[in-house]
Amino acid sequence: MWLILLSLAFAAKQDFVDVLSPAIKARKMDLNHYKTDINKSKVLESMDSKDEGVPDTFIVYLMRDNNKILLMHLFDLNRDGKIDVAKHFKNSKMMRTEAVLDKDGNVFSITEYNLSNGNEIKKVTYDGELVSTRLSYKKQVRREEMDRNLDGKVDMWIHYRDGLVVKSEVDEDFDGKKIRVIPGEIKAK
Repeated sequence: MWLILLSLAFAAKQDFVDVLSPAIKARKMDLNHYKTDINKSKVLESMDSKDEGVPDTFIVYLMRDNNKILLMHLFDLNRDGKIDVAKHFKNSKMMRTEAVLDKDGNVFSITEYNLSNGNEIKKVTYDGELVSTRLSYKKQVRREEMDRNLDGKVDMWIHYRDGLVVKSEVDEDFDGKKIRVIPGEIKAK
């Protein structure tokens, strides 16, 4: 029973999957669209953190009843005119970050946070060669899933408890049928 509950806790929320899917399919992430996706209910404010005349920090607000509600905080960290980090908020709490980790957008990560306590729940990283998903519970990594051949299907799982590997599972021929189980450092309870 606890495995079912744990699986449900790690199930991807639709909004997280929707954000991730286009980037994974294109194998590139462009966060600049957040600056242009402004309609009459949103306000974009820009700042120049180095006072050099070029904005490098942007805040997107939703306007409701003449009040500003924080939606996003965008950063151009290397001041190249491209957004490198986007932080998304709900009810004034950070719910997701997206980060471009190279200048071309070919290496990126998306992290989802628990709104009630701010802890990381899920982090997906694409490094150009594989997609790695790290699932956490109560500030501890519980499982890492990898798509090693970039076909959109997980083919390697590493299970953790208290920082140690319980077991690893590998789909060596990527067919989804024959999974090799490799014992870890500790025995599962």
